Amino acid sequence: METTEHQAVQTIVAEYKRMSSTLAERPKTHRPKFKDMGDKTYDRCDWSSGFLMGTDFAEKQWRPLTRGHAVTATLSRQFER
Repeated sequence: METTEHQAVQTIVAEYKRMSSTLAERPKTHRPKFKDMGDKTYDRCDWSSGFLMGTDFAEKQWRPLTRGHAVTATLSRQFER
């Protein structure tokens, strides 16, 4: 019998595998999943909040993008438009 915790972990692992293979095989086709609000709109808040929380796990690597360069405080040039 699977526990709720086991099912939650399996759901996370399955989503990670899906994203990982999509990014490896077809990076330009990857689209994040947004919550469908049912009125032909999508809520980006859950995804955005989760993404920003996830950057805390590799804060040093994400810092130039999320907080600017440590010395110059400018954002990473690769993300400028």
